[in-house]
Amino acid sequence: MCAELAEDNRAAYLPELAMAVDTHANCLAEARRRGETLAAAEWAVAMREELIETNRTTHLPDLALSLQTAAHVRQNLGVELDAALEYCDRAIGYYRELSEAEPNAFSDDLATVEALRQTLIEQRDEPA
Repeated sequence: MCAELAEDNRAAYLPELAMAVDTHANCLAEARRRGETLAAAEWAVAMREELIETNRTTHLPDLALSLQTAAHVRQNLGVELDAALEYCDRAIGYYRELSEAEPNAFSDDLATVEALRQTLIEQRDEPA
């Protein structure tokens, strides 16, 4: 239903749909439903990327979070770790940008995604 509403009025409903899909991706990851999880995480990132084109200031924190979620999903599933690192790098860049304007608001998010990046590097470099 939310997807249908977003098609009819993207500006009004796309932010809520992106948030719902982001949450759904996390739930799917916990259920270990790989294909669906990755698809949902990618869809959330795509929607957030569309949203920052219309209002970067408002939607950049959400894009950073969706990138972090997509990276975390891959880390939890142990798949596409290089893609997860790319998402972390993008999220780190966005969180640094956001932290310059509001250090107290985004410093914890920045630290979290930096820790995730380090975990991904260690996980990727482990012998199989």
